[in-house]
Amino acid sequence: MRNALLFLALIWIVAAATAQGGSQTRRQRPPARPAPSAPNIEQDKKDIGELQRRDIDASIALDVDKLLELRSDDVVYLPPQHAPVIGKEALRKYLTGVQEQFANTDIVGYDQTWQEVQVVGDFAYQWGLTQTRIKPAVGNETTHTSNTLRILKRQPDGIWKITRVIWNESAPLKPQAGAEGR
Repeated sequence: MRNALLFLALIWIVAAATAQGGSQTRRQRPPARPAPSAPNIEQDKKDIGELQRRDIDASIALDVDKLLELRSDDVVYLPPQHAPVIGKEALRKYLTGVQEQFANTDIVGYDQTWQEVQVVGDFAYQWGLTQTRIKPAVGNETTHTSNTLRILKRQPDGIWKITRVIWNESAPLKPQAGAEGR
């Protein structure tokens, strides 16, 4: 019994010392940091629209250097029937091959029709249709339509660049019954 009383007294002393010491040594909370500014989605979408305009211009001109300026250093392309194209130097080689393939062809139009553009922090994604209208030196003008998915990445300087692209050949998008609101 005596040991039990000593034990209880010891617990009481430790608890009292902790309570006293705790109030004297309690850490002060650091001042609250100001909340980060809310993302400006409208400005992001405007900047992404400018990226799209520049991409369309560079695509029509098939200007490899300008196309590469609009891509991140870690860019990845997943073309149909082709191995992944990883990094700017591999993309330069791929685009130079496309440029050579279309040397005797006029690109008379290139359109991007995005069904959705979503910004999530420093990334954005967009999916929709891209259409390229070409006129070979001999023959009729043709239109090539692709389903396209792109991921964009905000660079440290705040500029949006294309970082991932995948596409497949397609007929023009036609909504399916019951697809409204998706």
